[in-house]
Amino acid sequence: MIFDKKGLKGNNFVHLFFAFLFVASLVYVGSFAMAQTVIGLLNITNGAGVQFNASSNLTSISVNNTGEGVLLNINEDTNYVFNFSIDHIAAARNLTAINITLPSTFAYWNGSSRVGNASTGIISFNVTQSAAGNFNGSVLTWNATNLTSWIINRTGFNNYTYIAFNATAWEPGYYNMSVRFFYNATFSAANLVPGGYNETNFSIRVNDRTKPYEINLSTIPKTYPNISGSFTINLSVLDNGNLTAGLREYDVTGVNITIINSTNGMIASYLATNVSDKYWNITIPTTSFSDGLYNFSIFANDSDNNINVTNISNVRIDNTAPTGSVSCTPGTVNLGDTVTCTCSPSDGGSGENSSATSITANPSTTNTGTYTVSCSFADLAGKTGTASGTYVVEQGGNVAGTGTGGSGSAATAGTTAKVQSFTKITPGAASIVKNFDAETGLKEIQIDVKNEAQNVKVSVTKYSGKPAEVSVEKAGKVFQYMQIKVDNVADKLNKATISTKVKKTWVSDNGLTKDKVSLFKFDETAGKWNELTTTFASEDTTYYYYDAEVTSFSYFAIGERGVVEVTTPGTGTTPGGEDTSGTTTAGGTNLTWLWVLIGVVVLAAIAWFVWGRKK
Repeated sequence: MIFDKKGLKGNNFVHLFFAFLFVASLVYVGSFAMAQTVIGLLNITNGAGVQFNASSNLTSISVNNTGEGVLLNINEDTNYVFNFSIDHIAAARNLTAINITLPSTFAYWNGSSRVGNASTGIISFNVTQSAAGNFNGSVLTWNATNLTSWIINRTGFNNYTYIAFNATAWEPGYYNMSVRFFYNATFSAANLVPGGYNETNFSIRVNDRTKPYEINLSTIPKTYPNISGSFTINLSVLDNGNLTAGLREYDVTGVNITIINSTNGMIASYLATNVSDKYWNITIPTTSFSDGLYNFSIFANDSDNNINVTNISNVRIDNTAPTGSVSCTPGTVNLGDTVTCTCSPSDGGSGENSSATSITANPSTTNTGTYTVSCSFADLAGKTGTASGTYVVEQGGNVAGTGTGGSGSAATAGTTAKVQSFTKITPGAASIVKNFDAETGLKEIQIDVKNEAQNVKVSVTKYSGKPAEVSVEKAGKVFQYMQIKVDNVADKLNKATISTKVKKTWVSDNGLTKDKVSLFKFDETAGKWNELTTTFASEDTTYYYYDAEVTSFSYFAIGERGVVEVTTPGTGTTPGGEDTSGTTTAGGTNLTWLWVLIGVVVLAAIAWFVWGRKK
């Protein structure tokens, strides 16, 4: 962590009490005498008598030591006062200078040097700078500037001279601080000869108070990811300390991922594996969970148990493969004609991956026969699916017309207008067939099942006149004949809604109004056309649109309403469910006038009979 001198966290004190005993027996290095140094007492306290680690709020502690190797604990990014007390009992040499070297990650607070209880009143101070205004890893030096050139006279007793300064460590780790005490090599102040120094080192542990940082995710975004199967999350984590092995990544001691569902319940937790250095990975078995939205929380902790929490929100787990259908238009073409096939994938979870859909849009029509076109697709979670559809190539085909007359039309062969397949259709999610040729008279067919149906194939054939397979014509004016065939639904069908469209010009040209158009279904058992309950839905500038519901499929006709083949006096309904109150002929003429005429004749006969008897 970069140290900011403005970020003062506390005015803590580290009191180092050194007792120097200069004894008669000297250790000689070359021709220079070196006094022995003994560390007497090391006190660690702040000005309020509270341990400098404020989080523990303990009373002050003291560590007794009679040699080097003292381990001092301080916290990163905290301003400390380092105080060195020197107990000078008596010795054969004068203390002339003090030199302290700070570790490179320690910053001296400029202007914080101070000296007390020195034998002389004039002490100079110098501090090195690694750059202008930068006091990182400084060397601090105190020198006597008086005529005698000593800080402590050799004859002084228990004067407790001290030096102090402020410094801050910004990076956790283990460090060494070196303290050198320089002395002269003569007894006489008038004949000073440069002497030597003895050096004392003590270790400092800078505790980590910063959570790990740089949690980088390489295989998953932090918001709205879509995943499936066994999904691996790769990440890298760094910490600001070097307490473990000298590298920041090694101070990260554990990474954990917790999975939380949409109701904020923790449902699973996994430990990551340290692959190498700063790199970790976790494999999530998503098939253990239901499809839906989750939140992932990644916890990274370092050797001092500082924890970073990184969240991955709105994770969509989707292990359900997408479904789809293929539609080829027209469904039947002549040799060399163009057929266009489209693929319509559907996914109720993560959604369709539009870039993963593949289909041959314009397959070959160079040979006759029935051909299958396949489509592959995928969802945004990586699950894949396939669907297929067929088209027919003929040597030459009938061109279906629309708006046939009301009677006398010859039986015709049909032309395939649409073939569309569905991998499956599930209850509650209707499947829709649409994009029909304009001449077909269909807008769409919506299929609703009560039980799941698989490999459903919808085929629509259009006819320019009465289908050859139908025994009787639809009475009245007919806009379009067609056959709708749906395979593999059988008893699974709940209902189907057939939406038709009729040209406004056809309606007006045949002397009809929009409320005089219905959809009819052929009853193959009874050999008759039944009018279906048909609802006018909407209109635009070209078409009128109608809806009718069925529970089975057959031949259909769009045509004039109110013209039926079988008449029954009184009130009743046709087998197709259409209300036939009032009786009509095949030509559509109401017979009420005939019954009125018969009534008049009967009344006249009765009157004539009564009048004759009176005569």
